[in-house]
Amino acid sequence: MVLGAGVQGTVFAVRLANAGHAVTLIARPQQAAELRRRGAAIQDLKTMRISTQALPVLERLSPDLIADVCLVTVRREQIDAVIPALAAAKQIPRIVFLVNHANGSDGLREPLGRARTVLAFPGIAGACEDGIVRYIDIP
Repeated sequence: MVLGAGVQGTVFAVRLANAGHAVTLIARPQQAAELRRRGAAIQDLKTMRISTQALPVLERLSPDLIADVCLVTVRREQIDAVIPALAAAKQIPRIVFLVNHANGSDGLREPLGRARTVLAFPGIAGACEDGIVRYIDIP
């Protein structure tokens, strides 16, 4: 599952789906409607290859949702708003925060539990243009 359907979330969701994983995106209502209508499209700016996936899209994370892992790709200033839903989703054993942690992220582990929380850096930069997320990998 990927929480956040911006640049990071869309790229990771499409790549995981292309690799054969079952992926569900969680997006804001307007973005969710667009993703359902046109699919999730990404373009690697190095190869110029475009890949589109029709993925299940939800508008919220429900407490009974089951997933092996949740990749959290929301913007830094949106994290506090999603913590309660993540804390309630007890059937997700691993929550990976793919955000910039330059300002510290120790507070993320307290409400979710140290064993469930992984801090990571996304390694992708890009922008959405005309419904396609155009990106580059950051080595």
